[in-house]
Amino acid sequence: MALSYAGFWFGSHPSAWLAILVAALMIGPAIFMITRPSA
Repeated sequence: MALSYAGFWFGSHPSAWLAILVAALMIGPAIFMITRPSA
């Protein structure tokens, strides 16, 4: 039920996918640099 609702919401709000993608692209490298060994 929740998944179908989320699919409908994202289907009618494509900009939400773009916002999530941009956030992932920004947060991903930051987490990698923070968690990688500093050797």
